[in-house]
Amino acid sequence: MKTEVLQKPTQKIRTVYLDYLRVLATFAVIVIHVCADLWTEGSVLSLAWNTLTVYECLVRWCVPIFVMISGVLFLNPSKETNLKQLFFKNILRLVIAYTFWSFAHALIENRHEINILKILSQTVGGVNHLWFVPMIIGVYLIVPFLKGLIKDTQLTKLFLTLFFLFTVLIPQIIVIIYDYLNINLLVLLADPFRSFLKNMNFFLPLGYVGYFVLGFTVNRIDLSKKQRIMIYVCGLIGFVSTFVFTIFASVRLSKPATFFLDYLTVNVMLESVAVFVFFKYLFQKIKISDKVNAFVAKLSKYSFGIYLCHMLVLKVAEKIGLTAVSFNPIFAVPVTALFVFVVSCIISAIIHKIPVLKKYIV
Repeated sequence: MKTEVLQKPTQKIRTVYLDYLRVLATFAVIVIHVCADLWTEGSVLSLAWNTLTVYECLVRWCVPIFVMISGVLFLNPSKETNLKQLFFKNILRLVIAYTFWSFAHALIENRHEINILKILSQTVGGVNHLWFVPMIIGVYLIVPFLKGLIKDTQLTKLFLTLFFLFTVLIPQIIVIIYDYLNINLLVLLADPFRSFLKNMNFFLPLGYVGYFVLGFTVNRIDLSKKQRIMIYVCGLIGFVSTFVFTIFASVRLSKPATFFLDYLTVNVMLESVAVFVFFKYLFQKIKISDKVNAFVAKLSKYSFGIYLCHMLVLKVAEKIGLTAVSFNPIFAVPVTALFVFVVSCIISAIIHKIPVLKKYIV
């Protein structure tokens, strides 16, 4: 499969499609959290649970897309890596934002019985949805090394191959063998292989850093129409397999099974790449008015703030009786997610009006 490097990717196209992707991914994260608790507590194969499963599977690409967008922006060869700016602007901002919102969540969570030690512990440990912030900080810390890596096309290909094999494919096969198939012969064959991998202590291409490099790479290369169609077909297969295997695993375990919803699985990776490629090429074909693009760019600017505060807004929505199952889940999920998105966007916009706060907590 041959690819050609875009010598001068159009800046306007790049900016536009990344803005739309970021806004859509932010909404997708909210959809996941609107469904999450009710899905994990739901009755497997009930109509409501099946509906929530469809929504969960449809939007699993959101987190990989966020990481891929960051890869496009931070690994841009024309953008010099300034260590002082990386540490004292990008990373410091994330640390402060994480601390502020973790503290806010911990304070609200323990408002009826103030326990300073517990609040401090929860502030450092963070709330569930804020796991993304420490993860992306970890990726940012090795940006200077990755900038050297992406200068060599062969090294980049090797890195992505190792990422796919050792972060996505092999770990997924091992989990399937042990947790879902549980066939004695397969387990017997897998045991020494798993021990060998564990003893390798092979960490460099593991985790989300692969998506970071993948985003940069997919943005840089030009794909033929035939290649894009193949990617879209694989993306569709990814979605269908995410749904089918989640149902299969949940029935087998007699409880909602989250493994095939994991962001570091083959099925979710296929979804993620397909969505990224689709948006990249969509905005090379269609013309959208500058006003609409400016509006989406503004929403994109508010997206990090939306992500940081949306769980607090979701709790308010639940208090007023607006959840994924308040009425028919087919409609309740998007309605609830839209409510949370809009309110969170307003909060983020207000914070952006305050100079010091907008610099550090959104």
